Order: sequence, then structure tokens, then C-alpha cells
Amino acid sequence: MNVTSGTGASTDSPVARVRPVTSTYRVQLHGGNTFADVAEAVPFLAELGISHLYLSPVFQAHAGSRHGYDTVDVETISKALGGLEGLWHLCTVAHGRGMGVLLDIVPNHLAIGDRANRWWWEVLANATHAPHAGFFDIDWRAPEPRLRGTIVLPVLDDHYGRVLERGAIRVVSDDAELFVVTVGDDLVLPLSAATVGEILLSVADGLDDDIVALAGRTLTDLDVPGGRTDHERLAAARGAIDVAVDRLRVVDPDGGARAAVLTRLAGDPVALDALLATQAYRLARWRVAADELDYRRFLDVNSLVALRTEDPEVFDATHRVVDGLVRDGWVDGLRVDHVDGMADPAGYCVRLRALAPRAWLGVEKILAAGEQLPPWPVDGTTGYDHAALTTPFLVDPRGEARLTKAYQEVTGDERTWDDHAVAAKEEVLRTLLGSDVARLVELLVQICERRPDVRDFTRVELHDALVAAASHSTRYRSYMRWAIDGQAERTQDDIAYVTRSVHSAHAAHPELDPGLFELLHLVLGFGAVGAAEQELAVRFQQLTVTTTVKGDEDTALYRACRLLALDEVGHDPSRFSLSPDEVHRWAAHIAAAWPRTMLATTTHDTKRSEDVRARLAVLAEVPDDLADAADRVRAHAASAHDLDGHTAWFALQTVLGAWPAPRERLWPALQKSFREAKLHTSWLRPDPGFEDAASRLVDDLLDEEGLAGVVDGLVTLVARAGQANGLALTTLRCTLPGLPDTYQGCDRWQLTLVDPDNRRPVDLAEHAALLHRHAGQTPAACWPDDRGDGAAKQALLRELLHLRRRGGWAFGSYEPVPVTAADPAPAVAYRRSDVVVVVPRFPLRGAPLHADAVVQVPDGRWRDVCSGAAVAAGGHTVAALVAAFPVAVLVRER
Repeated sequence: MNVTSGTGASTDSPVARVRPVTSTYRVQLHGGNTFADVAEAVPFLAELGISHLYLSPVFQAHAGSRHGYDTVDVETISKALGGLEGLWHLCTVAHGRGMGVLLDIVPNHLAIGDRANRWWWEVLANATHAPHAGFFDIDWRAPEPRLRGTIVLPVLDDHYGRVLERGAIRVVSDDAELFVVTVGDDLVLPLSAATVGEILLSVADGLDDDIVALAGRTLTDLDVPGGRTDHERLAAARGAIDVAVDRLRVVDPDGGARAAVLTRLAGDPVALDALLATQAYRLARWRVAADELDYRRFLDVNSLVALRTEDPEVFDATHRVVDGLVRDGWVDGLRVDHVDGMADPAGYCVRLRALAPRAWLGVEKILAAGEQLPPWPVDGTTGYDHAALTTPFLVDPRGEARLTKAYQEVTGDERTWDDHAVAAKEEVLRTLLGSDVARLVELLVQICERRPDVRDFTRVELHDALVAAASHSTRYRSYMRWAIDGQAERTQDDIAYVTRSVHSAHAAHPELDPGLFELLHLVLGFGAVGAAEQELAVRFQQLTVTTTVKGDEDTALYRACRLLALDEVGHDPSRFSLSPDEVHRWAAHIAAAWPRTMLATTTHDTKRSEDVRARLAVLAEVPDDLADAADRVRAHAASAHDLDGHTAWFALQTVLGAWPAPRERLWPALQKSFREAKLHTSWLRPDPGFEDAASRLVDDLLDEEGLAGVVDGLVTLVARAGQANGLALTTLRCTLPGLPDTYQGCDRWQLTLVDPDNRRPVDLAEHAALLHRHAGQTPAACWPDDRGDGAAKQALLRELLHLRRRGGWAFGSYEPVPVTAADPAPAVAYRRSDVVVVVPRFPLRGAPLHADAVVQVPDGRWRDVCSGAAVAAGGHTVAALVAAFPVAVLVRER
């Protein structure tokens, strides 16, 4: 293998051939679930019918990482997972069973709280002289002189001066770097070469040693201009440090001379402050990040710094190992994390396709309602659009009015989803994302200073107009870009989107000068030339992504909680229900444009698993029962804990959806939800009083002498119907156009909540044992006795995945099959070559509709793989087709 891994390991590569992707199984890797552990599960996954393992990030991550998205080194496969040899072994085992491997890659950012990130360590030590300084999206041109040329590090738990006075910031000896800064017990930071040299000279004075002194002078002289390149300066510093380390082992073996110097420094906060003031970074309280951060982050995570992947040099460096894995045939496809966060997603996809011309490429791109994936050279998205289609399909539109009325009565919330979304986005822009906005405001100030017609707009006005435009964005972003010749590349759809956002912002803020919005429309629509104009136009697209994630996904979706089944990543909660016709239109488009896009119903980022949403969707069929239960919980929450109706409504649905989950899973998920909602408590300002009361409400919902009877009554009513919905979701995912992904553990019933609950370890050996126990049985045979083990769901998945692998229909045409039904139509039916699929909805209260709805089965002889029953051509009621099992999948018999 030609990959350079940092380990020096190599092995013979497999035959470089494309393994067709027909289905994937997502596994979350970490120290407790390594390459070796997953390799043991390969036989089970092969028997299930999976064509490709879909691995979470595999590169070296922050110590103890449970997910891999906090990568620190893109040149080394994670040692905690088994290293490069472990990955090779897993790939070899998978290939031996006819399976391939997909990798989740993270090109947008790196974690910076770990010295294992050598690129970032060099930047902290050498500022712009670091060879990789240009790899990171850092603004070295801060408008305030005190911040210019430094990196603000918001890592302190209190104000800098207080932390300094109490001795929590120290300079200590280090075996590799001679001297480093430590903050508390965990964080280690480098010192500049000149600072290390100055300390070393003090040590040399105590030792009276010429060699140590020479090393010290060499380091201090590195700041003197000498025509050396950055790489030469770094090499010289490394050489001097190595010489000093070796010499000190001889002349200061017990470290006494070093300890004496460092003790004096620790006892002199003024001297220590002066030393820290000369570094390339500025230590600051963590709250400073909201206003004065000068590097772009992943969302609002201070410990994840954005990479400038639009730079070809950065792309090449960050994809070198990935290139080798794909080129040599070890890996068959790549899932690209957070493609929207990049400055130039289109350009990135073009480069990635050139690197991997035959691989499957999927981008994590969340599409708003009505939005189409741009024509990038990829195979599709990672499937959130599929989930946003299929969950609302299961929701009964007949329950919307009553459920909405109950929600408003219990919570007092009569706002629309759009109201919630705009307010939440504006809130996060003014708080969490204040430093991101400030960076754009500074660009806008520069633009206005050069134009007499807009020069008098104040910084406050510019700030408010930008916030308004971003908060009225109706999608994650536009995809305009600057071509090499400086011309704007933009579509009419992009222009229309920017126009709507700016005009909506103006309508919502008539107190602001119309000229502000005219300027924004020009610049944000890529209609103005100039360096500042072009940078602002690009960065605003990145800002709206972060705004939508933090505003919609991480705030509004926890506030507007009418039906939690719809409060999901990629969903629009205002779309209460979708019809079979809407499913047909979506499927026809996917079959024609993106036949190999991924279809997902649960991911590591979904707030509730598919089976939780499937159960909660049933509530639309019984809105009166939900209303009665919610009213009882609200009354108790108010009288016993002084909690409002929103808290009661949200807690009830959460406990109901995951029942019988224990408290140790329920409360962390609810605590996170309440903090994300930011109504009574938050991550920035936790309210212990509210959280204690909400925690006690959870106890009451689980207490048999409290409210458990209320929850249990609802569970008894909807649980079985929820499982029927879960089988419907499985069938749609495996038979609609695209590639079905099964998230770890979701081959069986999986009632999980927001992460980290949905990332808990899964015992796949137990899943394999269940598959073996029911080998040879049809899904229908497993259904009557399946209340909790998931045998029916697993059997259905096995049948459908093997059916996909046997035939070519998975990528063929899509044809609606007529269903004669009343409104609302209780089922969707479609044909994929020699397969006809019938998926009912409204499993609890839809019996009369199912009995009246008739499906026209095409000519031929058919067998239902779910029940084994023969089905003749002609009209059949939905009720008859699903009498033995909640769905029907008919295969033509030859």
C-alpha cells in the first residue's frame, strides 16, 4: 500500500476494484469499539445483507474521543482504534465476505485542545511563521490593536487575571519542548522559541554551562531577521531544543536548576504575565469566544478550528492518506462531513471526485423543503432528506387541528415554526455567534468606508442588518462562488434565495434604512467587486450555515415541540403530514437524478431514533388521549415543581417515545434538550433550580405511585402501532430509490434519544444471535411474538437487503402503483421493476381506511416476501395485503 501513515507499516493492497454499494451499516468507532471489534461483527452484517461497512471517522482524534469528529492528526489512523494495521485487517475481513468499506471524513476542521495536533501547536508557537499557519481560518487582522496578530484562546474558567493570581497558569519543564505552559490540569500550550531561549539562558546562568547557554542564544536569535524560511527556522529551533535536552540530562539530571527558575517565575505573576504577553496566543475566559474569537470554528465549538480546505495545498495535505486508501482499493467510498461549512463546497467536490473517480461519494448536506442538491460530482446526500420525507408520511393529518389545540392550551405557545426559527437564529447570532458576526461587520465597515453613499451607516446599523439577513435565511446557505477570473458563478435559485432573505429581513425591520438592505442584496448576491466584498459574500454563506444549525436544529427544534416526531434534523415541523403523492414526486426525482444517494432514518446526529419517531407519530391518531395525559402532567408539574406547560409537554413525549428507558438515559437527554431550548436554562447559564425541578418531574413520570400510569397508558395505546410504523420506515428506506443505511443497532427496535444516548455501544454479537435464532423464518412469522426483541424488524431488513443484492431493480425505474382510497390516502404503493411495495400508514386508527383502499397489483404472479403468501394480479384491499404483516413487498415469480 502506498499510503504514508506515520507508522511505517505496509501491506499488499487488495485488488483495486469497485464493490457496488447496495446498502450500508453505520458503526460508531471509539476505544471501546475498535476495528477489531467491528471485524468480529462482519459475518453477522454479511448475513444481514449489508454490502458496505460505513465507518465513523478513523483518524487520530482527541484523547478519549467517543465519536472521532475531534480529529487532531489527518496523517495517522487512530491508535486507539487499532492504527493502520487494524484498519487494514478490518478491510481484509470485510472484503473476504464480499463487503466493502466507506469512510466518514472530516475535512472542515481539526481539534485544537491536544498537543497531538502538531500543525496547530506550531501555529501557537510561531504565529504566521508556522509552516501550516495558512491551513487554518485565522483572522490575524483584528480591528483592535490589542488582539491583532494573536490567537484568542477562550480556555479559562474565570477572568485571566484571577486565574493568573491563583497560580492555575504555570510554566513547567517538558521532556520534548524544554518548557511549556499549563492551564489547570489538562491543557498544555507551547512557548515561542525566543521565550524558551530566554528561560534556558536563565537556567544556563545557574548551571554556568556554555552548551546550554549556546542553545538558549540560538533560540532567542531566531526572532532576528536572517532570510531563513519558516521551515528552516522551525528546524533550527528543533535542533537547539534537542541539544539542550541532551545536555540537561547530563548537567541538570534532577531538574533542580530548571525548577529554581520556574519557581521564581511562578511566584511573580507580573513576570509571568509579561512572558505570556509575548506569545502568539492570548489566554482568555471562555465567555470571550462569543465576542472576540479570531478563528473560525466548527459551529460554536471553540476547540474545533476550521481548515481552509478551499486552498489546494490544504486539500492535498488533509486528503493524502484518504487518497491512498481509495486508490489502493481498501476503501470504496467517502462520506464528507459538514460540506456546507466550507468556503467552496462545489470546488471541494470537484477535487474530491478527481481524487476518487470511481468511489461512492456522499455529502452531509441537509436540504430545506423544496431545495435541490446542487449538481456536484457526488452520488448524493447522507439521507436527511429521506428521513424528512418518510416520518411526516406516517403522521395522520386528521389529528393536526386537535393536537395543535392541545399543544397551545398546555404550553400557551401559539407561534408558528417560522416565528420560532427567526427568533432563535437572531438570538444565537447575538450571543453564541457574536464573534462570527463581528468579523463580517468589520468587512462591511471596510466596504462602506470606500463608498460615499453608504459611509454614514454606523457599525451598530450594519450589525443589525447583517443579523436580520442571516436570521431570515430559509436554507442553510447559497452556493455562489468566485471563478478564477473573478467572475461570480451563481444560479437563479441562489439569487432568488438571497433576495428572499434580504427582503424578509427588511420587512421585519422597517426601522432600518432601506439603503442597508440594498447594499446587502448587492454584496451577498455576489454582485460587488473588491476583496472585502468578495470575502464578505463567501463568509456570509458560511455564517448562515452555522446560524441555521445553532438556531433551527439546536434551539428552535427544542422550543416548537407540538409533535416531537417532526422536530428532527432536516425536518420542517410546520409540514405536519405528507401525502403519498409527495412521496411519489420525491422518489421519481431521486430515481432520475440521484439514484445512489443515501437513505437514512437514524444517524449519530438525529435527536430521536427512527423507532422513537415512529411511535410518537402515532400520537396524531390519538390527539385526545395525548391532550388528556399532557393536561394531567402539566397540572402536576405546575403544582409540585412550579414548571411550565412547555416543560411538561416536552418531557411527556420524550419519556413516552423512549419508554421503558431508565432515568439514567432519560434525564441527560432532557437536560440537554432544555439547555438547547434556552428558555429556562442553557449551556451558558445553567439554572440549577429549574433543572432540579425538571429532574424530579422525570422521577415522577417513572414512579408507579406518580405519573407512570399516565405514561404507561399512552405506551400501551401506541407502542404496537409504533412498531408497525417502524417497519414502514424500514421498508421505505430499503425499497425507495437510493442506498439504505442502517444505523448501528437499528436492525432491531432501538428507542434512543439525542447523543450521546444514540451513540451508546451496541452488542452486535447479541444481534447476530437473534438473527440465527430466527433464521429461515419470514418477517410475518416473527411478528406476533415480537414485542421487544426486534426479530420482526431484523427479519424484514434481512429479506429486503438480500432482495436488493439479488436484483438490479434497486437502481432502476420508479413507478407509482394506483391506490384507490379516500382522503387521506392510507398507503403508498410503487413498483421497482419486478418488485411491488405497499406501505400503509395510520396503523392504530386506519383500519376502515385500509379496508376501503384498493391497490392495483400489476399483471403476473407475485409472492410477498414478508409473509410468503402468493398474491394474484388485480385489485386487493390494503387490509388484505397486510393482514399477516404491517407491510407488503411483492416479488414477481417467474
